[in-house]
Amino acid sequence: MANGQTVDATMVETILRIKREVEKLREMGGHLPCVDRNCERLLASVAMLELDVVDPFNLASAG
Repeated sequence: MANGQTVDATMVETILRIKREVEKLREMGGHLPCVDRNCERLLASVAMLELDVVDPFNLASAG
């Protein structure tokens, strides 16, 4: 992260929890096009958070 910002396990778990909850919501309301579309967008945003936050955190924790 830039500017000396740090990431902790709580932030990583929150991102992963958001992903799980959006996936659940998509399953519950996937028959509704608006739910499916918006969940798809949310998951795309979560994927960016995973790339920018979760993956580097996991690499730093492993090494």
